[in-house]
Parts: sequence; C-alpha cells; structure tokens
Amino acid sequence: MGGSPPPLVNEDLSLRRFLLPGLFVLALFVTLWIRRPEAPPPPPPQWVMQGEIFGTTWAAKIVSDLPVEDPAQLERAIQEVLHSIDKTMSTYDLESSLSLLNDRNHELEAKIDPDLGRLVAESLDIYKRSGGAFDVTVGPLVNAWGFGPEIATPPSAVEQAELAARVGSQYLHYSPATGLLQREIPGMEIDLSAIAKGYAVDRVVTLIQSAKHNRFLVEIGGEVRAQGLNARGRPWAVGIERPDGGEQDAELIVDITKHALATSGNYRNLRSVDGVQVTHIIDPRSGEPVSHGLSSVSVLADTCTRADGWATALYVLGAAEGLNVAKREGLAALFLTPSESGEGFVQRASPEFLRLQAQSSPETH
Repeated sequence: MGGSPPPLVNEDLSLRRFLLPGLFVLALFVTLWIRRPEAPPPPPPQWVMQGEIFGTTWAAKIVSDLPVEDPAQLERAIQEVLHSIDKTMSTYDLESSLSLLNDRNHELEAKIDPDLGRLVAESLDIYKRSGGAFDVTVGPLVNAWGFGPEIATPPSAVEQAELAARVGSQYLHYSPATGLLQREIPGMEIDLSAIAKGYAVDRVVTLIQSAKHNRFLVEIGGEVRAQGLNARGRPWAVGIERPDGGEQDAELIVDITKHALATSGNYRNLRSVDGVQVTHIIDPRSGEPVSHGLSSVSVLADTCTRADGWATALYVLGAAEGLNVAKREGLAALFLTPSESGEGFVQRASPEFLRLQAQSSPETH
C-alpha cells in the first residue's frame, strides 16, 4: 500500500515562521513612514536690489511671501523715489529744489516742497531737543571747511565769524499748514545732508510696505532699517562698523526686526588742516570741526530719519554730554571711544540701547 502524504501542520508552522516577522517589519516600516517628520518647506525667495544714489550706494533685501510678484516693477519704483528725493534735496545738484531755495536766500519767506518741509520740521525738533547740536543751517560752515561740493581753504577767524552770523535754526521756521518757510536772517541756507539719507530709507520702506511686504532690510550709505525676519527666519543682523578707518569690520552685531540704525563718526570723511586731521562734522555752536575723542555714535530708532539726525547730534555733543541727552530723551544710543591702551574701543550704551539689545537677543526668540 502507498504511504499517506506528510501532515500539513509542519508546512504551516514553517510559513508562519517567515511570514509573521515579515508582516511585523512591514507594519513597522509603514508606521515609521506615516510618523516621519515632514520636510521643512523651502525658504521663501529673497529679492536683492541695489544701485547708486546721493554719491553712495543703496540696497534692499525683500523676503517675498507673495505667490506672484514682479520684483523689477518694485525696483523701478524704488529708483524713482530715490531720484525724486535727490532732485529735491541735493546740495550738489544746482537745479534741485533745495539748491534753488538756497540761491534765493535773500527771500525771508518762501513756499517749499512738502518733502522738504517735513524734513525741516523734523530737523528743527532735533535742534531744540539737542540744545543746538544738530543744525541744518550749518551748511556754509561745512562748505568753508572744505566738506561741501568743493575743496576749500579753512576759513579765517573773521570769515568764520561772518559765516556763523548766518547760522542758527532758531531763526528758521516752517508751517506745515501753509507750507511756508521763514528765515529771519538774509543769507541763511539749508543743508539736509545729515538727515536726508535716513529720510530716503524711510520713504523706500513706506513703498515696500505699500506693496504688502513685511520682511525686508533697506540700506542707504550705511543707514539701515529692517522689519520682520530674514529668509532663514532670524532677525536681520546689522553690523556697527569698527571706527578705526581700516577694513569695514564690525565692532558689534545688532539684531533688528522693527528698527532703524544710523551711525555718525569721524573715521571716514577727514581732511588734513595744518597737519591735523579734522572731521567733516561741524559743531554749529562753535563753527569748527568736532575735536573731542568720540569715535562714533550709533542710534536705534523707530524711523531712520530720527536715527540719522540724532546720531549726528549725539556725536557733536560728545560721549559724556551725548549719553546724558540720550538718557533724557529715551534714545537707544551706543558710543564708541578709543581705549586708553590704544587697542580697541570702549562701548558706552544708553539704557534704552541695552534694553533693545536684550529684547532682540537670540535667547528671546
């Protein structure tokens, strides 16, 4: 008789021995696949725009969250705004609105461009609050010391006194209601060089915001304003230059998400007078170049116009008086003076500057 077939139970056991572990591995793979971390979304595009204006350079970085947008159109609009400001406020362009106004400085009353008026009004406010350290009528003295459109021989004591008689913002008045500028002294001129770059930054910011962008950095000639986070999701890191006149290395990095930063110092635009280096910043109270030991002042403010004007005013005041004024006015200011050893700089910051720095430090994000 033939033998009976072998029992199937052994085959079932063998099949289960291989099938069950395989199903377990498959289930584990599916579970891990389902629970895998999602890949981070790609960073939003960043537009970089740049050019030349006011005898210096400008740049804008915009992190675009908009699905469709033409950056070239926005760049053209920025260029138009900057050239319009230059045509209005330049003291180098003889046909600018400001140059033509200065040519008619014998007129004690004149209706002026609204942009000029707004900036004059801001300047007069800083003039009053700084005790006269910031003065937009100081232009004739700036030119006389050779820091204007033409190189000049430093003025004699008599010439300096004659020019100083035409300087003083207490004799300058502007009415926003009528648009009229009044000069009490014939021959007064206006020079907005110490605040116009900051104003231009603010105008570009307004343009970018009107295009519905809220993550950007705008810089003109070293004056900066930023908003939101950069393409990496971090605050915009802006360097305060080491004021030694050498390579443009950063003395301090400041994180910015909603402020402007402007710096005024004695380490770039210098002239030699009788073998002595003099700075381009003129103290309107003395009529002479600032000569104290302060190297630079940097100011953080809500607008670049304010930061730019106050950086100049505090630099004119010097480290001690400037710090006192910064405390009184609630200004965020950093003063850099040479160390006694001659190596490096001593940092003196106002309480508001320290507060903003602590607020924007990486640990708080």
